[in-house]
Amino acid sequence: MFEAVVLACMLPYMAPCAVIEDIRGPYLREKDCEARIEEMARDIPQIYPGYIKFDSMCYVDKNKIET
Repeated sequence: MFEAVVLACMLPYMAPCAVIEDIRGPYLREKDCEARIEEMARDIPQIYPGYIKFDSMCYVDKNKIET
């Protein structure tokens, strides 16, 4: 299961930055996680004026893997 996270930073100096974690996931497919990141990136300027997506990733939270 993939979790989405985005690093958003304020222009023009790219600081300060904020880590934004998705609350909808996790996602079964990495492709779905990446689509969610793009959606989050589009929303950042409206929610956090002056911020843009600087980096992002889909990761597997090993603590949440069911065996």
